[in-house]
Amino acid sequence: MDLVRRRAALGAGAAAWATHGGKRAEAKQDWMRVSTPEPVRYPRKRLNEAFAVLLMRAAYESVDELGFVSMDAFQKAFWLQRRSEQEAYLQQHAPLRVDVGQLSDPLYFDYISYAQWQTIDRQLRRGRAVFQEKQGADDATKTTVPNDASLPSALHRSVGDKILHGLQEGYQDDTFDGPARLDRVSSRPEDVMVGVKKILQVFVDRGFCLQCVVDDVVLSEDDVEASQYHVRVEGAANAWAVQALQSHDAKVRNYYDALVVDAYMRQCGRSATYDVRPRTSTIHETWRFA
Repeated sequence: MDLVRRRAALGAGAAAWATHGGKRAEAKQDWMRVSTPEPVRYPRKRLNEAFAVLLMRAAYESVDELGFVSMDAFQKAFWLQRRSEQEAYLQQHAPLRVDVGQLSDPLYFDYISYAQWQTIDRQLRRGRAVFQEKQGADDATKTTVPNDASLPSALHRSVGDKILHGLQEGYQDDTFDGPARLDRVSSRPEDVMVGVKKILQVFVDRGFCLQCVVDDVVLSEDDVEASQYHVRVEGAANAWAVQALQSHDAKVRNYYDALVVDAYMRQCGRSATYDVRPRTSTIHETWRFA
């Protein structure tokens, strides 16, 4: 499926939902006001479209591969999720114009990314589901019994791995100047940090955020004690979404840059932990790795 068709699929039918009125719309608006963060009204950059598609497709393909819900059911749930809250989101951000269906618009990307991850979270919470799904022309079925406890971390790892692969190997005939693979034995903490900064720079260069500031860096001299650093992501395209997912206490969250850095740490043979604290305009990340 080419870029235009994928974009159309992600935004299909969205414009029609923006005009519904009546009591249902008022109820949705009240729910959004109580349960979600303040709208993002400061200027943000437009995203590179291929990069935005990479982020969305990484999550979609991870859901498919992990098999905790049939893709037919997921597509339907995603469609309903988008429809149920989009009008309230548009009203909340008025008079700002949301370019519905355009992943390069940070206001729309913020919403559609939230809707995707909120759908994923709700499907994960359904527990050990057994389902039948058509496989090929012979209509064969498969039964999947997922491991509930491992699914959130497995989803995060899969999404991070897929985006990292796109940064390093290219995606849809585009290249992103991602970090080179490091030797898992001889690489030093300072080498790892070079790669981390290169990943964050891709997010800046492709319009995902205004800037990523790395500070408070303390690197282990003997590579035995843990190294640590802090990241400040300014004006991110998921600034509203991460706060909304947090307000819903979602088990999975679209911390895209953190997921990619964590994947890179694993690729380098490093064990990393991180804490993310989103604010209205800034996302703070505290990292430790060894």
